[in-house]
Amino acid sequence: AKERDVGQRILFALIEHRPQFREYFGIPVGANSLEDLQHCKQFQVQAYRIQNFLDTAVSTLGFCPLDSVLEMAHRIGQIHFYRGVNFGADNWLAFKKVAVEEITKDIVQKELTIILHDDHSMKLLRRDDSLLEMCQNGNMPAAGVLGWEKLMGAIIREMK
Repeated sequence: AKERDVGQRILFALIEHRPQFREYFGIPVGANSLEDLQHCKQFQVQAYRIQNFLDTAVSTLGFCPLDSVLEMAHRIGQIHFYRGVNFGADNWLAFKKVAVEEITKDIVQKELTIILHDDHSMKLLRRDDSLLEMCQNGNMPAAGVLGWEKLMGAIIREMK
């Protein structure tokens, strides 16, 4: 994840998806491209925080019980609350959606995703639709995506 700057990718996608996140994080309106944002101190700080949290969460999974990760997520949620950063349920869901999509972009071939059908058959689909749209169309994404969905869902629940 560190090599792919997933923290920057998540934050950039989040700002594209919901521009009001600029205000939440104090990111200037003038910077629109990823290159422009990479020169913005506030963008770098927030992207680093996202990256650091994900790195810590993933690295502790193999050594600590999931409860430790969830306690960390709960603490981060408390910090957000005490600082007056209340995103609301829709913005937490937007963060989860963007984070899972950015993290799992490279799980399989770049523009393809594995779909598991009810009859346990598999096929590759082009990644024209978001993961949410795929699920709404009755398709189930690959196990790696489901794992990230569950982990991020638990983390977001604790942060609320």
